[in-house]
Amino acid sequence: MSDPSLAGWSSLRGRLASFDHAYAVALHLRGHRSVPFYVIRTGNAIQPYRVSSFQPAWPEQWSALII
Repeated sequence: MSDPSLAGWSSLRGRLASFDHAYAVALHLRGHRSVPFYVIRTGNAIQPYRVSSFQPAWPEQWSALII
């Protein structure tokens, strides 16, 4: 999944900052810990997605919940 806000960044950075990578990280973490994880869209072009075990605060929105 390609994010247009990452235009001009290297292809590796594009992969690491993608939703797909954040989702894979969340799945990996969930396999090692017994808490749910959120994939959160930050609205920041440098870090468009992040993974957290805490619900996001406004204005961030979660894109996926790994239970």
